[in-house]
Amino acid sequence: MEVRFLLEVAIMPPDTSSPMRDEKLPPSSTSAFIGALIITIFAFIWGSVGSAALDGPIAGIARGIVVIVTILYLAGAYRIRAIARRAAFLSSGAPNPTGANVFRSWQYVAIVVTEVVALLVIVRLLVVTGHKDTIVAAIAVVVGLHLIALQPVLRAQRLLWSGLAMTLLALAALALPVINPLGDLRQAVVGLGCALCLWWGVFPLVTRRSPSTRPSAAPSLPGNDLQ
Repeated sequence: MEVRFLLEVAIMPPDTSSPMRDEKLPPSSTSAFIGALIITIFAFIWGSVGSAALDGPIAGIARGIVVIVTILYLAGAYRIRAIARRAAFLSSGAPNPTGANVFRSWQYVAIVVTEVVALLVIVRLLVVTGHKDTIVAAIAVVVGLHLIALQPVLRAQRLLWSGLAMTLLALAALALPVINPLGDLRQAVVGLGCALCLWWGVFPLVTRRSPSTRPSAAPSLPGNDLQ
């Protein structure tokens, strides 16, 4: 599921015409909404993977928490879109009032395509060599490195640390046993841990207050929300 979603994102045509491509974007921009939405979806996937690895009542509790947090984060993401639309309405006539969409830049597409290729190659190698039990951790490492590589594009320091945390968590989880009374402990730790890392990374964005937007007001920078 995760690889398929990445492929769908990767085929978006790049936008090379925007003069704001290399600048920090306002947190009420289109890119902020798309970023929050993508991170929330990925966090749900990771949380679901981790919950599915558990046995007994704790699995249901973990799954319920993942669903509730996802609903709250989706509401926060769509709130960003509402703020962006309001800013666009109040700034009617201004060029690109809600910022450039960095998710259509060639840098973003190149990094995502590289991630997809790396995932396909690594998963295939692990299957062929008989190390299927390490696939989830390996995917987490690749996704974490992908977030780190996106730092120059998204300019979101908090997501950089999220990617680093995911990478280190996945590597450390390789030392955990697969068989445990609670279930597949390694997959559970990687899945739920990665979900927590992603939730932490985008938390300031989905919980930010709606600004008092006026046509003459200068937008704030995302560094204030994601540092």
